[in-house]
Amino acid sequence: MSQRIVAKSTKNIGAITLLKPIMDALHIRETVDRYCPMERKRGLTQGQALEALIINRLISPTPLYHVERWAKLYALNEICGIDANRVNDDRLARALDAYFPHIADIEVDVAINAMAKYGLEPEVVHMDTTSLYFEGEYEESDMLRLGYSRDQKPDKKQVNLCLNVSAKEGIPFMHGAYPGNKPDPKNGLGQHRTSQSQTQTQPLHNGR
Repeated sequence: MSQRIVAKSTKNIGAITLLKPIMDALHIRETVDRYCPMERKRGLTQGQALEALIINRLISPTPLYHVERWAKLYALNEICGIDANRVNDDRLARALDAYFPHIADIEVDVAINAMAKYGLEPEVVHMDTTSLYFEGEYEESDMLRLGYSRDQKPDKKQVNLCLNVSAKEGIPFMHGAYPGNKPDPKNGLGQHRTSQSQTQTQPLHNGR
């Protein structure tokens, strides 16, 4: 008498079903693949690798070397068509290396997609700044510098970050990274001009 063996597996869905339509609407995967094409079309594309990493960072942040383990617990393949067995730290690192030279162009394209999709009118922009401090010397870094420390750690080198948010809709659409010793007014002015020129919008009014 033959017996049937049924194998079952359970995977988490989480917020992937909410994030995936938004990422598709912003054409994130397609934009990354356009700027970072693969020499050999096999395995994950750069856009797929970055999409998996973005989803991980948004719903369950984990170190790069644990993303593969996380992906196997979630319905990444079923919802996004991304094979969890290929989301290893080496593959993600290569995708980040390919993405890095094109950060500004990709961000601008995604921001313009968001404006078109959601009808954003960034005539008034709120800008906020923060900083990240690092342990170590980083003597060769042009970005990590000693400066005003929001973390009350004046002896730690840091990098300053700026985020632009449309005042009317409250949606973030541009960001910038600046040396840790650069004061906020200069960061804000630089970010203001960058957002205006790259998105080709009307003059922005900083509502910080």
